[in-house]
Amino acid sequence: ITAANVAAWAADIQPNVEIGRLATRLKTREPRERFLVSLLAANARFFEGDVAKAIWFLNDALRVAEEAAEPGLIAEAAERVALFVGDDEAGYAARLRVVAEARAAGALGNMIDSLFRLALVEIVTGRWTAASASAWEALRLARETGQVELAALPLVCLTLLAALRGDEEGLRALAREIAEIAAVHPMAYAEEAVDWAWGLFELGVGRPEVAVARLTKISHPGIRVISDLDCIEAAIFAKKEKTADQWLQAQETFAEHSSASWARARVAHCYALRTKGDTADQGFIEALVHHGRAHRPFERARTELAYGTFLRRARRRVDARVHLRTALEVFEQLQAVPWAERARSELRASGESARHRDPSTITKLTPQEVQIARFVAQGFSNRDVAAKLFLSPRTIDFHLRNVFAKLGISRRTELAKLPLE
Repeated sequence: ITAANVAAWAADIQPNVEIGRLATRLKTREPRERFLVSLLAANARFFEGDVAKAIWFLNDALRVAEEAAEPGLIAEAAERVALFVGDDEAGYAARLRVVAEARAAGALGNMIDSLFRLALVEIVTGRWTAASASAWEALRLARETGQVELAALPLVCLTLLAALRGDEEGLRALAREIAEIAAVHPMAYAEEAVDWAWGLFELGVGRPEVAVARLTKISHPGIRVISDLDCIEAAIFAKKEKTADQWLQAQETFAEHSSASWARARVAHCYALRTKGDTADQGFIEALVHHGRAHRPFERARTELAYGTFLRRARRRVDARVHLRTALEVFEQLQAVPWAERARSELRASGESARHRDPSTITKLTPQEVQIARFVAQGFSNRDVAAKLFLSPRTIDFHLRNVFAKLGISRRTELAKLPLE
């Protein structure tokens, strides 16, 4: 597993494939052994591009874990299956359990990778405030324990969040930090994730041609699966029809073998963008139906924006406003600034103006303050929080006073009422 993870971070295809092949030749007896073999085989198939077989092995790993009734294996399998082929909420719950177990055991090394994976799930499920807190904690632990190369992982999440929120200055600084780490400890995964982040940023601010140039550099299978919506949208808007169709075909293949509603929503969304008239109309409606069974608010809002734009251009302004308002509300809640501006612009073009919402008071908190506030909101004492975050009680006291001052509250119970995700 360790060797496979190293090869995966390096985006080195051949070692991943060979490790998977070797694993499947092993004679296994114990459930844990069978579980690991299935995970390694799935990893190899993803790198080979055999999506159907990769998904089969992932589901087999989950089946073995459930039959063995081992909570740790079930959580690990559920997180992997959910992230790529199943229920995002199940993956989120599984990753929370893994992080909680690592905290309880004081396993700092496991915490860094586990928090990174949790942050990724939090990003795709629209828990961006929580994702920032998880990533910053992982980054702090990596630095404090001298694991410089692992710091690149949480930096990836922070880079993506900066891109989504249109923070060009922050994105540039974080990308520079990843480049400095990669210069000493090469990690293709992190470097390609920076290309994804820049592509996302350029797509958000309305420069699809520049976005395509960045996104075409991505070759890592894991990043390709997660970023395919961005790749296809950028290619369509940049009028790169051939590139869009190639990516769309790969997206459709993945969705065909996946039980994930978000994957099917992406396919319907992108086909709607590629077509016109009633066909496009039905495509957007189908995408929203699939989104209704998924848990990715940012992606749903993008479909609402695209559908609203389509309806406005078809002179169905009243219908368009419904979808544009919904998109704007979600983008503002997530603080996805460039996307909110696009939705607001389309809403104005439909004949309705929308005021800028006041930013949530939660934005005043640092990521560490958010993390502390979340634990306190769950009823933990300052000493308990200190133990969970590997900090001193005095540090928790200091930050909690800042939280109360910034939010204008005086009681711990008031934190439970605030949107800390």
